[in-house]
Amino acid sequence: MGGLKNPSDSMSDRGGPRRCWRVALIASVALNLLLAGVVGVWVVRPIFRGPPRPPEFGRVVERMAHRLNDSDAAILEHAYSEHRDEMARLTGNVRNARQKVRLALQTDPFDPAALKSSMDEVRAARSAMEEAIQDVMRSAAAGISAEGRHTLARGPHHGR
Repeated sequence: MGGLKNPSDSMSDRGGPRRCWRVALIASVALNLLLAGVVGVWVVRPIFRGPPRPPEFGRVVERMAHRLNDSDAAILEHAYSEHRDEMARLTGNVRNARQKVRLALQTDPFDPAALKSSMDEVRAARSAMEEAIQDVMRSAAAGISAEGRHTLARGPHHGR
């Protein structure tokens, strides 16, 4: 068989299937490590950032006003400006109450009654905040046009 080579000889010259499996295995392990790192960061990062902060109501009002015509936006912004100081105070109350929950969780020995009390305080602070938000919205809704109320009713994911 003069000039013909055995096909298995040419495979062994390049490393053949064995080398391909080795490369595939290394690539697979590298990809798995990369994915594990990404998932690990995704899971661990919020722990170091702390609990998510509620959006400041002023920013929410700005986004709502952006969707309204100029006169309706002015009415909404005016309604908010009348409650701005109260909203800042209530936001601080919510933050302080949440801090008390964190402290109750860290206290040794653990006191379930203290945790419940601080959680009740968070609930009350959030309820007061929600009531103030509703006062702003009720005041604004009484003055804006029907078109503006319909725009707000459609929610934040609809344009002007």
